[in-house]
Amino acid sequence: MPELPEVEVTCRGLAPHLIGKKMSHFWFSGKPLRLPVPVKPIINISHLPIIDVRRRAKYILIEFQSGKLLIFHLGMTGNLGIFNKDRPRRKHDHLQWQLGSGQLLRFHDPRRFGSVSIIDGNTSKEIEKFFKTSGMEPLSSEFTADYLQQAASRRSLAIKPFLMTSQIQVYGREGAPCKVCSAKLQKLTLAGRSSFFCPNCQQ
Repeated sequence: MPELPEVEVTCRGLAPHLIGKKMSHFWFSGKPLRLPVPVKPIINISHLPIIDVRRRAKYILIEFQSGKLLIFHLGMTGNLGIFNKDRPRRKHDHLQWQLGSGQLLRFHDPRRFGSVSIIDGNTSKEIEKFFKTSGMEPLSSEFTADYLQQAASRRSLAIKPFLMTSQIQVYGREGAPCKVCSAKLQKLTLAGRSSFFCPNCQQ
């Protein structure tokens, strides 16, 4: 499954190709993904300019001028990429759009655990409903030591399982200062997975 940093990299790679462009000529393989594909709403946002591409949790958000958000989750094996129009579709390509630049945006997912959704980004209630289980953004200004202490105060878990729950998501802070003692955080790889810790506070 693509981890959060990989989703962030995907967003940054897509942004220059999508912002200011329009999506048209939508194609769908007809094969079910993890959630039903909202074909009609997708067609309805065709020809609207894209104004932003960003990440929320492990979701890729494409925002249109109307405020609608096209939201992708890559699932276990999904990939969202830009391709030249003369490149043939592959076996597990399931969604495709043509861009104003003549390039193609394709969603490829062999195991079909990914998803695409549309919500109205103009209403905070709908956004909160969609992302209610995604937890606090770890790089946002709201993610503070006070928030972490409050979230942990009612839990009885070892620190790593607690941090890996959907309520708290931490990643990629190697070299950043510890929020308690300001020492540089270090990275340790255990069983192929990365853990980040403070050498002073966590001994």
